[in-house]
Amino acid sequence: MDSWNQFLKNAKESGMFQGGSALGKRHAIGKKQASDSTETIVRFMRFDTDDLTVLKKLLDTHPVILNGGTIELREMPVS
Repeated sequence: MDSWNQFLKNAKESGMFQGGSALGKRHAIGKKQASDSTETIVRFMRFDTDDLTVLKKLLDTHPVILNGGTIELREMPVS
């Protein structure tokens, strides 16, 4: 838990962290079947930066990475 507390402290201090959450119950709207992303995505965190190098340096200290896991980064373009 200390690694999470330290990471969240660093993330907040970075100015890039925009929050995040666990994912709640899924509701599908429409007639077609769609794969359930909650089967593979467990939680998300939002970061706002134009400097991917700085973000990657911060994420190198993420507890998932420190314990051998993988983090997927996704751009969220303004639309």
